[in-house]
Amino acid sequence: MDRKGVTLVEFIVVVVISGFIVVAIACQFVAELTFRQLISDQVFVTSESAIAMRHMVRVLRYADPSKTVTTGANKVEVTIDHKAAGDNLPEITANTAVAYRLNGALLEYRCGSGGSYRKIADNISAFSSSWDSDSILTLALTAKKKTRSCPLETKVRFLGGA
Repeated sequence: MDRKGVTLVEFIVVVVISGFIVVAIACQFVAELTFRQLISDQVFVTSESAIAMRHMVRVLRYADPSKTVTTGANKVEVTIDHKAAGDNLPEITANTAVAYRLNGALLEYRCGSGGSYRKIADNISAFSSSWDSDSILTLALTAKKKTRSCPLETKVRFLGGA
């Protein structure tokens, strides 16, 4: 007997196997999108924390340790020695106070005692500073976005002062 066509059992087997293949491809696609978002968030917070830390180190290394140095959980304030900074900080034209503070999730910077604060970085969840007697400032900050975070810590030796 010559039979043409597909039986119901053959059709169901093909549909089930095709369904497994489609589900496997969809799971792989969703996993790849999730992984891509996690990597994107990690790159973002790493970049944010590195930019903020680079700005702080660049300015604070010229602090004058003989002047008042105020540090704390959410702030640091120092006097920048214009002579020591030379051409490295063209925006600072005389000995002046600079301050960094954490305001919510914004890390902010102020140059001059009367100036207003400007934003340096978003998504900073923690910032602390401490000063020891050897003219070394310890800075620590953490950038966070969703579940990803990037903590950075560094020590800055003051070059300012006589």
